[in-house]
Amino acid sequence: MNKVQQEALSTLEGMAEEGYRTFTSKLIPSEGRRIIGVRIPRIRALAARIAKAGGLCDLMAPLPPSACYEMVMLKACAFAHMDGPSGEIQAQVLRFITEVDGWGSCDSLAASLKDARAHPDEWWPFVKKLFSHPYPYARRLAMVSCIWFFCDKEHLEEALSLIGRCPLSHFYERMGAAWALSMYYVRFPQRVGEFVEHGLSDRKVAAKAMSKVLESRQGSAADRAQARQIRGRIMGRASERVDA
Repeated sequence: MNKVQQEALSTLEGMAEEGYRTFTSKLIPSEGRRIIGVRIPRIRALAARIAKAGGLCDLMAPLPPSACYEMVMLKACAFAHMDGPSGEIQAQVLRFITEVDGWGSCDSLAASLKDARAHPDEWWPFVKKLFSHPYPYARRLAMVSCIWFFCDKEHLEEALSLIGRCPLSHFYERMGAAWALSMYYVRFPQRVGEFVEHGLSDRKVAAKAMSKVLESRQGSAADRAQARQIRGRIMGRASERVDA
C-alpha cells in the first residue's frame, strides 16, 4: 500500500470496535477479508477528509489481496467525492469493482455515485453494460444503481429486460435482482407483477422479489395483497415442478 493508504488503514484501526467487528462479520460475509469493525459513518467521514486533503488518487490505487474490508469500503465511499467527466469516474468504477467482494461495499459504491444522480443520461449506457459484466458484484452494482438512479417509467422496460437476461448465478446478485424488482414493483405494481410472474425464468428470485415487497411494507394494501397472491402462485408452480 502507498502512504495515503497506510495512513488510512492506521486511522481505521484506531476507530475499530470489537463489538462492531463481531456484528459486521455476521452481517456481511466478505469472502475471507479481515474485518476490523469500523462504523460506516466514520468511514465516510474519513473518505471526505482524504478527498479534502487531495489524497483521492493515491487512495484509489489497487489494494493488496490482504487488505481489510474497511479499506475496500473506504474506497467505495470515496466515489462520493470524485469530480470530473462521467467517463473518467466510470473508468475508475471498472478498475475498482473487482476489489468489491461483499454486498455492503457494493451497495455503498452505488450509493456514492453522486455523478450518476447528476448525469443519469451519461450513466445509463454504462449501467446497462454492467449487466453483462463477468463479475457478479458488477452485475449487482447495476441492479442497485437501477434502484438509486433509474427507478422510473423511462427506464422500466429496459431495466426489466436487462434483469431478465442477467445470469443470476451468484447469491448476492440474485438478491440484488429481487431487491430491484421489489422497488420497481412499488412504483409500477401491475407491469412488474406481470413480469415477475410470467417473464422471469428464475422463480426463486421472482418469489423473493414479492417477499421483499411484503417485508418493506411499501405500496398500498391492494398492491401488497397482489404481491402475496403472485408469490403464492409462483411458489405453487415451483412445487408442482418438484413433485413432477
